[in-house]
Amino acid sequence: GRKKDGSWGIIDANSASDADLWIAYSLAEAGRLWHRPHLTGLAKSLAERILKEESKYLPGLGRILLPGIQGFSLRPGRWRLNPSYLPLQLLRRMEDLQPGMGWQDILESTVTMLNASSSGFIPDWIVYDTTRLDFLSDQVYGARGSYDAIRTYLWAGMLSSADPLRQPLLELMLPMAKLVEQLGTPPRSVNTQTGQSTGLVVPGFSASLIPLLKALTRPQGLKQQQTQAQRDLRHPDHYYDQVLALVALGCMEGRYRFGRDGELQHQWKLACTEKTNPS
Repeated sequence: GRKKDGSWGIIDANSASDADLWIAYSLAEAGRLWHRPHLTGLAKSLAERILKEESKYLPGLGRILLPGIQGFSLRPGRWRLNPSYLPLQLLRRMEDLQPGMGWQDILESTVTMLNASSSGFIPDWIVYDTTRLDFLSDQVYGARGSYDAIRTYLWAGMLSSADPLRQPLLELMLPMAKLVEQLGTPPRSVNTQTGQSTGLVVPGFSASLIPLLKALTRPQGLKQQQTQAQRDLRHPDHYYDQVLALVALGCMEGRYRFGRDGELQHQWKLACTEKTNPS
């Protein structure tokens, strides 16, 4: 972006661990599916850096992935975390890629973090206190669940049916499914402590909830959100909505899904055939 002096360049040198995790996953799957050992090697190298530079052992919780390299230690003993940065599918795939390196520990800590939202509504940001050994509402962002948290419902809805964590997570998130049915559309923001919602009609949110509603067998809510998404996803300049929809609807249409160990299960078909000329 444009710097204060008018020049162009990097204006935020901090990392984003969720982006790094998705890049490592994509490299790992490209290496596996296309039989490219070099890409698999790159995936392992990046995964090692993620563990080394972006994860932290927190007493009472275990190893967890921080949102970035710096800026998330609020004060001694308090750490800001983002539940939506940690799709369980990707953590399982990283454990398969690097068994025994710490990814299983991160997965277990992530589940503990998600279960801390006992209301069934997941916050955008949450604070872990190592002195209390407990999760607290973020003092800056509060108990709000909105543009970040919507992804946690999407990741849970797309978990493999063979994943033993799938059903407990679906049951945890049932209150959101019921709220969506009650409102007719996902709320733009929800207080994760009281369940009070504000704001409606975010097309990408409707698409994001479709896999969860299907997994929970909520036909009424599923039909509502399918109709909503088809009607409102007509703005190509709405980047976030469009990407959420691509991920969610691509899975729902059977274009891909995640396996038991997080591996990408594709539905590729032979696009062209070799033709021979008899002459």
